[in-house]
Amino acid sequence: MRYTNLISNPGIFLVIAATALWATHGSVRSASIAVNFASSANINPLDPTDSAGVIGFAQSNYNNVFLAPNNLILNDNTGAATTATLTLTTGSVSFGAITGVAPFGPDDTLNRSGAFGNFADLTFALNNIPYASYSIVVYSLAGADHLRAITVDGTTFYSRSPPPSDFGYIDGIPATPYLYTQATSTDPGSPTRNSNYMVFPGLTGADQTIFVTGDNQRNVSGFQIVDTIPEPSTCAILLSGLCVLVFGRRTRRVR
Repeated sequence: MRYTNLISNPGIFLVIAATALWATHGSVRSASIAVNFASSANINPLDPTDSAGVIGFAQSNYNNVFLAPNNLILNDNTGAATTATLTLTTGSVSFGAITGVAPFGPDDTLNRSGAFGNFADLTFALNNIPYASYSIVVYSLAGADHLRAITVDGTTFYSRSPPPSDFGYIDGIPATPYLYTQATSTDPGSPTRNSNYMVFPGLTGADQTIFVTGDNQRNVSGFQIVDTIPEPSTCAILLSGLCVLVFGRRTRRVR
């Protein structure tokens, strides 16, 4: 088939476009907002071009935060200012690195530093979120085997942190990528072991709260607010419908 025929046939062109959308599900979205809790302006910040985050949610243009935020206006993944603001509403916070191992790459940088609760719970308020439906992804890496509990919109996920200097995590070895493991347990008695991030999907409303607690210094490395994208099933339905359209047109031509 020649490219000219492909472009002139809108049905086939749309099928290919839908297939591409389905295949890249998780990385295709209209917008997202991300925060990296850095040690300082010069220690562990992410550059605007750095792409960090778990596969399917990775983005650039993180907001580097190293002071207690108070109605801090957040930029999105294009670097443009949004209506969303971040405020620390409870807890005394400090910012620092959670391991002495030098980071290699944006994911190590994101997860190496964090906002620490100084043995007190932390509460961050997100206001004026510009998305009608979205997910919040929270990154939390701490010392070996420490418990972390992150609550958003009434749901709490429990995590047992892996050793930060273990092979495959922040290990100082450029050849080994950072390993993300999702915490999915909602049972405080059985937290997800060796996990370092949580996903809170299907959220709505302009305001949310991220509540951080644990059995030691409460800490959070960063988070993302990700605009909702079509689920794979939705893309599959779209693809099926377009296939019917194309083959229907083909059948009419044969007749």
